[in-house]
Amino acid sequence: MEADLILKGGTLICMDPQRSVRQADLVISGGRIAAIESATRQKARRVLDVKGAVVLPGFVQCRTRLSMTFFRYPEEPAASDRLQRLATLEAGHDRASAFSAAALGVAELLRSGTTAVLDMGDGTQAEMLFQAADAMGLRGAFGKTLADRGEGLPKPLYGPVETQLKDMESLCRRWHNADGGRLRCAVSLRGLPWSSKVLLAKASQTARGQGLLLTAGVAPDSEAERELRERYGADPLRYLLDSGFVGPDTVLGQCDVCRAEDLPLLVRSGGSICHCPGRPVICGEGRVSLPEMLSAGVNVALGCNDPLWNPALDIFTLMRRAIELQETREGGPATLSPRAVLEMATLGGARALGMASEIGSLMPGRKADITVLRLDDAATDAREDLVARVVRTATAEQVSHTLVGGRVLLDEGRLADVDWEGLLVEAAREAAALRRRVGEGKVDA
Repeated sequence: MEADLILKGGTLICMDPQRSVRQADLVISGGRIAAIESATRQKARRVLDVKGAVVLPGFVQCRTRLSMTFFRYPEEPAASDRLQRLATLEAGHDRASAFSAAALGVAELLRSGTTAVLDMGDGTQAEMLFQAADAMGLRGAFGKTLADRGEGLPKPLYGPVETQLKDMESLCRRWHNADGGRLRCAVSLRGLPWSSKVLLAKASQTARGQGLLLTAGVAPDSEAERELRERYGADPLRYLLDSGFVGPDTVLGQCDVCRAEDLPLLVRSGGSICHCPGRPVICGEGRVSLPEMLSAGVNVALGCNDPLWNPALDIFTLMRRAIELQETREGGPATLSPRAVLEMATLGGARALGMASEIGSLMPGRKADITVLRLDDAATDAREDLVARVVRTATAEQVSHTLVGGRVLLDEGRLADVDWEGLLVEAAREAAALRRRVGEGKVDA
């Protein structure tokens, strides 16, 4: 039978159990990897010559804010007004601006090789996230951003627990497992500063009752951590662990370190951590670092978080920053290897999404979520050298093809079926309209 597509002659970094790196042809049929063969004789409707290129599992990010793609500034604002500024802009979205921001974000993700995300949602226009991802082919889990405590938020972004959950359940009826499971719903809490104990309990109960992913930010900085400790009577992570909030379906952001006594509980919970390099790390005596968490068996994924910390949705920048951040924290050579960071960006994300048997590796039977990098002479690099080269030096501009479920969404560096220039024009128009609505200064799209 004729295959749909063959990627011929590339160097595959498979991220399989053997961590294979090999030159081979990759055969795709029915949206999945049908075979990986040294010199296939299989016929296909299309054959892509990727000789000299690196073929990887599509990258996975587990903490994005696609509705905030407009909210990028030429300089980082002071920490004191950062959250207020983001919240004001988010509350000002209408359907058109939210869709445009999300579409721009999806396009940037695909152009840089990210094929799946766990998004933190939006407080008023979550429907537009689903619509943008649906139209453009990205795989992901999205939802309404839940909050029932104001704490400086504009009124549209928080409300009674039952109202918040009702809105989320309405989204689930429309979108959960849409397009064969490519689109899923997630229960996303804005973060502990904006969540009551009642919301935490009911959100986790709802997620588990409906088989949904559950995600929350723990403590954005040291000041917030102190305030949360006073509110809950315990370290915020410890409260989440003791209350049963954290389980195998949970992804925690803003949690790049933990206390040594909490590490065994975190491991037993099966919960995942999403590392967002660029955020300030809470340090201190008795803290366990990210490499120590990995060594203990905690699953760690990568994500860009909000655009003020990581203005680009570029996974390559995130991978480099992850290593640099540990160098800075430890005051010496990196304690995260390139291979560990690449795993965080692929299999780690897939595990966090509960999809490690479907994405995150190149193996027969897996979904064909694939990224192709055009690197010079990739085939001549030794296995570890090639992994290090991808993590330390590759750029988004070198991504030539991005596939989701076997569908080519980026083809020779150009988005398929998407007018990139038109998208930029529309984004600039909607960003300006949003700016006028909220009386805000410059908003860069």
